[in-house]
Amino acid sequence: MLANNLRQNQSNMMEDFGQLLQSYTYTPPKVGEIVTGEILTVRSDLILLDIGANRDAVVVPQEMKGLDASFLRQLKTGDEIPVFILNTTTESDNLQVSIVRGLEQKEWNLVHQLFASEENCTAEYIGYNKGGMIVQFGRLRGFVPVSHVPSLLNIADARKLQAQKAKLVGMISEFKIIEVNQDADRLLFSERKAQEESNVARLEMLSVGDVLTGVVTGVKKYGVFLDLGDGIRGLVHVSELAWEFIDHPNDLGIQRGDEIEARIVSIDMEKQRVSLSRKAILPTPWQIFTEKFAENALTEGTVSSIAPFGLFVKVMSGVEGLVHESELLDGVESAVGDTVLVRITSLDSEQEQVGLSMKQVTAEEQVAWMQAQVDDESLIEGDEMEAISPSAK
Repeated sequence: MLANNLRQNQSNMMEDFGQLLQSYTYTPPKVGEIVTGEILTVRSDLILLDIGANRDAVVVPQEMKGLDASFLRQLKTGDEIPVFILNTTTESDNLQVSIVRGLEQKEWNLVHQLFASEENCTAEYIGYNKGGMIVQFGRLRGFVPVSHVPSLLNIADARKLQAQKAKLVGMISEFKIIEVNQDADRLLFSERKAQEESNVARLEMLSVGDVLTGVVTGVKKYGVFLDLGDGIRGLVHVSELAWEFIDHPNDLGIQRGDEIEARIVSIDMEKQRVSLSRKAILPTPWQIFTEKFAENALTEGTVSSIAPFGLFVKVMSGVEGLVHESELLDGVESAVGDTVLVRITSLDSEQEQVGLSMKQVTAEEQVAWMQAQVDDESLIEGDEMEAISPSAK
């Protein structure tokens, strides 16, 4: 009876084990697959890994000779690392795998992911050629065409372009992946597109009315270009540089490298342009005039235009006043361009208007002013004559 029970139990166990074997499906590794292996042994001449197969995997001897010593020192028993299956039909009992190709494939997978998600990444400029810059992304190398390197744009001189390329070597920057072709080992990056995307985010943080300080990077007849930091450029149009009319920024002595403070007047997100005004943060001509003069004060000005009801006199750059016909000198006619002495009779700060009078200037004040002009002219003429014919000493 006992023997029968034992035989029955053994039979049941064998049946359960058979069913277990049938339910377990073993899929052997295939050449070209990327699998994760657990390091079992690390030596300078041997790396063994458990990849979940029915035999261990070994890194091929040819690759062991090329592995960097510092890389080997980073590996330790129990680490998991991606490997590439090279050969499953070897004479030995071990599978042959490649750590280098496994890591490269892992990075190719990351590249495909970054390309699909349009995320930015960082890489290092390691060299250059005629067409652009070479970058290192992990174990992969990529290429950045000249048109996608912001600091190389608009450099026409070949020597300057070469020098700028050399300066970039060793620099780490942010890029966007624009093309991936693993079969052709082709990987293209763009620093310009990454920068443009970053610029949009930075521009969104700015507002019209903000006052910024920028460094002059270019001086043109139509205005001044400023580097506002973080890759953002702004333009101060020549009409926004000062309250007075200027023909060229050079009239103000503005040069490359100068720092200029200006207020944002508009932001073009599509073209990534910032328009600025320097004069918006400068005192207005009216403010300067009212700080310098008060009612009843004397000042000289230049007749700027003549109207049926009086004369308009420019008393300061950007400030004109009216001499009403009732305040003109009897029998004295003035022409556009004449310099005249006037008295300030009214100041309207709200309307920024100034009333002037020639009649309320006394004869003594007029004579003193005219004498001062004669003295100034004599002094100038004397200086000119001495410059032409210096006297003997």
